[in-house]
Amino acid sequence: MHALTRLMTSLSLIFTLALTLTACQTLSTSIPDWVTNPTQDNDSFSAVGEGISLKEAQVNAQQALASQLLSHVSNELTVLAIADGDFHRTYTERLSKASFHDIPLPAVRFNRATKVEGTYFAEVELDKNSLRAFLETNLDTLIKENTITLSNIQGLKNPFEQWWQYEMQSQQINSLADQTLIHNSLFTPKNEKAADLLKQFNIAYNQSKSGLILAINDDTPVPGLTNALESQLSKHGIITKKVRFFSTQPELHATLSNQTQHLQGDYYAASTLTLDLKSHKGQTMSSITLSSKGVSISSKKEARTKSYQKLLKQLKETDVIQRLKSV
Repeated sequence: MHALTRLMTSLSLIFTLALTLTACQTLSTSIPDWVTNPTQDNDSFSAVGEGISLKEAQVNAQQALASQLLSHVSNELTVLAIADGDFHRTYTERLSKASFHDIPLPAVRFNRATKVEGTYFAEVELDKNSLRAFLETNLDTLIKENTITLSNIQGLKNPFEQWWQYEMQSQQINSLADQTLIHNSLFTPKNEKAADLLKQFNIAYNQSKSGLILAINDDTPVPGLTNALESQLSKHGIITKKVRFFSTQPELHATLSNQTQHLQGDYYAASTLTLDLKSHKGQTMSSITLSSKGVSISSKKEARTKSYQKLLKQLKETDVIQRLKSV
């Protein structure tokens, strides 16, 4: 329910941006028939909203239209979940949490508005054929792009590197999934090619997750750093092994740099931890940097120790994989 509310809000924001004003406001002393009986036809989706201002009435109308579309999407989610077990459970779970704010839609048209005793009413409309044509054109492009993407990822030999590329392409794949859901919920015939491609992605992605092994190369003097890394990686189902030199597996390499200064009787230390994710061939896949500072009145060593402790605390609170993916 919360997911659908978020989707409705996102869709209404799209409608606000896409709205084209094509009708004039009218004044009336009685509520017109189109308010109590919104337009119903086979050519468009329409909805009515009310508010204390014309803008609020338009926004509420857009939200009502979003709710109408999402009712179709919600029903389709239930059908998908029943129709095909493993694939559609994952598909449904992801799409039920989808955010539509990145999906452009054809302009929503402002049909008409009226004001009755201080209350504004507005009607908006979305042409079905325009929406269908728009989605079909987008899906054709996304199918071609993602077919190539899937082929390239499947060409990789290492499961971890396959999984990593699926994660890197998640936005593109999610866009395909979102638009497939909207199209197949609202229109027939359904786009089976898009649905089948998503199923292939889901199967390949789950297969890659069965072999997530990552070597940790940690030659830093920070006690507990390797354990902190292992703990973070295990949250993503990644099995780790420790190495000091060459590994035949993809590797997370930890490098520490430290600077100390003595100023006005105090010792200051600044530590920087660089984490490089490398492929099994040594190519850098991603890299992040964490930094911390420490101060001591007694020695450089104590200042460095305090800096290391802060760095370790920061690492324990950081989702390393998420940070690496967002670079």
